[in-house]
Amino acid sequence: MVLESIPEKIRKACEEPCGAAAVVYALLLDSDPAIRRKQLEYLESRLGKPVAEETRRISAPVSRLGEAFFIPIADLALVSLKDLSEPQKEAFREAVGFLSEADRQLSLFEYTLQQMIFRRLQTSAEKQRGAAVAGTDAVLENACVLLSVTARMGHWEETEIQRAFLAGRARIEDLFPKARDLSLLPLSDLSYPRITAAIEALSRAPFPQQECLLAALTDTVLLDGTVTIQEAEILRAIADGLGAPVPPLLPSELTEAS
Repeated sequence: MVLESIPEKIRKACEEPCGAAAVVYALLLDSDPAIRRKQLEYLESRLGKPVAEETRRISAPVSRLGEAFFIPIADLALVSLKDLSEPQKEAFREAVGFLSEADRQLSLFEYTLQQMIFRRLQTSAEKQRGAAVAGTDAVLENACVLLSVTARMGHWEETEIQRAFLAGRARIEDLFPKARDLSLLPLSDLSYPRITAAIEALSRAPFPQQECLLAALTDTVLLDGTVTIQEAEILRAIADGLGAPVPPLLPSELTEAS
């Protein structure tokens, strides 16, 4: 099992909120020494020297693991992080935002982690926000965004991307006959803000529609019989955003994107 492959030192740290927070911070430390130093200085100035020191300590075993372990480790840490007070959750989320964007870029893992944290550490007020998604056309418009980004995440030839998109689209055609009119979106139309907006809209769709969409996205990912780390990450970001987390895939089942 994947949890048994995570070093004991990391699992132990995840058993209480402060250690779990340090593990998440360690996942976000940059490989560039200058950026890493800036990140640790932020932690020390905003959250205290013990937090920075614990993050530095736990970063050694974390850095020896491949990216395939990052989402399962974050899953493990978030169990304890739910016990943070509301002010602590806010400070944690702010720190994650700073660490993620310290290099002025947002990786897919960092985006996925932010989605996981937002969904699982929501305040009561945040859970009440938003109206139901409006009508079939709105559902399909947002579904098209998620099908397109998932198809493009693990396939590189345009013909394979199109085949993956159509495989996912076919799954939702029984529920939404108008889905046959959906077309693959260009990469330029798939910014993180647009993906987030689509996830947020569909998080308020009826459960049968969400279930059908997740099955469609899975069909898209599995068309070629392999699952890249990037595909697993985007699928996790979407599933968490919909409030329906998917089980993490074993690292042995994942492949690096070529």
